[in-house]
Amino acid sequence: MFPQGTTKRVLAAVLAVGGCTEMSGTFCEDVPRACVAGDGGIADGGAGDTGARDGGLSDGGPSDSGVAPDGATPTFRVRGQLFGATAPVRLALAGIAVPEEIVVAAPGTFEFAARLPDRAGYTVTVLGQPAREFCSVIGGDGRIAAADVASVQVVCAADRLVFLSSLTYTGAIGGIAGADARCQALAVGAGLRGMRPSRFLAWYSGGTVTPASRFSRSTVPYVLVNGTVVANGWSDLTDGTLAHAINLTEGGMAGPRLAAGNCTNAVRTGTTAQGSEVAGESCLAGTSDAMFHKSALGDIEQTGNPPGVPGAFTDACSAPNCHVALPIYCFEQ
Repeated sequence: MFPQGTTKRVLAAVLAVGGCTEMSGTFCEDVPRACVAGDGGIADGGAGDTGARDGGLSDGGPSDSGVAPDGATPTFRVRGQLFGATAPVRLALAGIAVPEEIVVAAPGTFEFAARLPDRAGYTVTVLGQPAREFCSVIGGDGRIAAADVASVQVVCAADRLVFLSSLTYTGAIGGIAGADARCQALAVGAGLRGMRPSRFLAWYSGGTVTPASRFSRSTVPYVLVNGTVVANGWSDLTDGTLAHAINLTEGGMAGPRLAAGNCTNAVRTGTTAQGSEVAGESCLAGTSDAMFHKSALGDIEQTGNPPGVPGAFTDACSAPNCHVALPIYCFEQ
């Protein structure tokens, strides 16, 4: 087929290009490794060989940067930061065939194991709120843009408890300070917040001293002691409509159902839905139990939603009632 000696000359030329110069016998024997896997050579795929050095072939292994082997589709991760949580938080990643769930034990970075292709949509959500906290996701929806996603933020903050007092009081409750002291004592007695009791104030008004003037204006939800959301922050609380009636006590039980004047299920407030005083209707700012003094009353089963009256949870009716013992609302600050 070929002139005698051609094969030997071709092998010699090839081996010389690869850096092999030693020939013995008819073929190249004891060929140095540099001849087959040296600079510019073809990797043998053996253990420890990267297969990608100095122009060699890639072994196709995965990389954190999303680089894929030739012909494969690059994929990318979704990661982020958890802030403020005091308990483990369960997160879910949607946008893949089977949504992935992870538990983030403490504030810090988190990362989903799944890899998404370029331009794939993704959604990160909180699966159930931790006890006594509310977590929201910032930047949790988007689309992969040829890079890992690292901008997801999950921010957790303690919610604010609200309850109906299990005990009842006449209008001579000791003023606003006396009403606050009753709320605080009930919260501590019920063990709310455990060893770190918060400050609780009464939803009660007298002159210029009102919830609107002295409450911290929460940006996290107000919730009953069983976790039921009453309002999503101060603005939602004071718009005249609640998500749920304030009808559970500090112990999580149904509150007292009492009538006063023409109100049923009455609670003494002296306060409008916006948190200001109902003028002249606060039992003289909580200092009088005279039967002829008036107080604005709320209905503990009202939310303000139809068919109720907006604001009826706090200002449903008014009557001379300061001598009648009624519950009060208490809000965590």
